[in-house]
Amino acid sequence: LAFSSFITITKRYVYLALFIISAMLAIFWANRSDKALIVYATDLRLLFLLGTYFWAGSVFFAFDLKRYFSIPRVVTALAILLSLEPYPSILYASSFILLPYITLSFGLSPSLKELEWITKPGDYSYGFYIYSFPIQQWVVMLNPNMDIVSYLLICLLLTLPIAIISWKIIEKPALLMKPKGKTPL
Repeated sequence: LAFSSFITITKRYVYLALFIISAMLAIFWANRSDKALIVYATDLRLLFLLGTYFWAGSVFFAFDLKRYFSIPRVVTALAILLSLEPYPSILYASSFILLPYITLSFGLSPSLKELEWITKPGDYSYGFYIYSFPIQQWVVMLNPNMDIVSYLLICLLLTLPIAIISWKIIEKPALLMKPKGKTPL
């Protein structure tokens, strides 16, 4: 039993160390380097630029931090993230902790029952997923120097109606055609 506890504690700190190493490499090398380091057609900088978010999630899981997940804390984390916009380097470094926290909190919070009113009219999540990126790119193309708060609001206001229309015209009717009961794999 003591060995099992040792392994669990060790694993936690290995995840924490991997997160810190990945974040440091992302901040001080991958984000600053203009030279791609290609291995098997993949730029290894992405391992650190994106992998750091994965390691942050692993740390949240390893240290059982889900007890700190709640909607009010998500709102606070979002406010902190948005308030850091004038300080890009601090915003970037903070995003490694705040973005995984916001994502995991929003998805795993026990207080999500408070937000059921959002999904009652329909499930717009897939519409947001598929339409948000092209809309974001279009908004940035039209105004590349827009501040982040305006950018997020405009993208939200453009994506929401498209996601609603997609749910009503495409997704919901398609789901109604789905066979009832067990379906073969």
